[in-house]
Amino acid sequence: MITFRRRTLNLMVAGLLTALPAILLLWVYAAQIPESAAEDIDARVYPDALAYGWLALGLLALAEAWLRDRGELIEVPIATLRHSAMICLVVLAGFVVLNQVGYLAGSAFYILAFAWLLRERGPAAWAAAVLVPGIVYLLLLHLFEVRLPSLLDLLVG
Repeated sequence: MITFRRRTLNLMVAGLLTALPAILLLWVYAAQIPESAAEDIDARVYPDALAYGWLALGLLALAEAWLRDRGELIEVPIATLRHSAMICLVVLAGFVVLNQVGYLAGSAFYILAFAWLLRERGPAAWAAAVLVPGIVYLLLLHLFEVRLPSLLDLLVG
C-alpha cells in the first residue's frame, strides 16, 4: 500500500486529463490535420471544439481538486497503481502504432491490449480485434468515402 493525500492523487489525474487535449491541440492536430480550402469549413473545427471542451473540463477538474482539499490520506494498493500504469502505457503505445502503422493495426492493438487488461482472453476478443476495425474501415470508405490511414494505402495506391 502507498499512502497519498487525496489532493495529490486528484491533482495528478486532473493534470493528465488537462495535458492530453493540450497535446492534441498544440502538436498532433497541427501536424496531422491538413489545411482546408478557402471556402470550405476548416477541418479542425470539430476536433478543436472537442479538445477545447475537454481542456475546459480538465481545468475545472484541476480547480475542484485544488479547492476540495480536506487533508485526508488514502491508501492505494500497488497492484492498482501498476494496473493504472499499464493502461497509460497501452494508450501511449497504441498512439504510436496508430501513427506509424495505421488505423487497422492500431485499432486491433487497442482492442487486444484492453481485452487482455480486462481479462477477456477468449475468441471473442480476437474476433473483435480483427472484425471491428475492418468493418469500420470498410463502412467509412464506402459510405462516406473516408480512407483511414493504414498499410492498405501502400497496396492500393
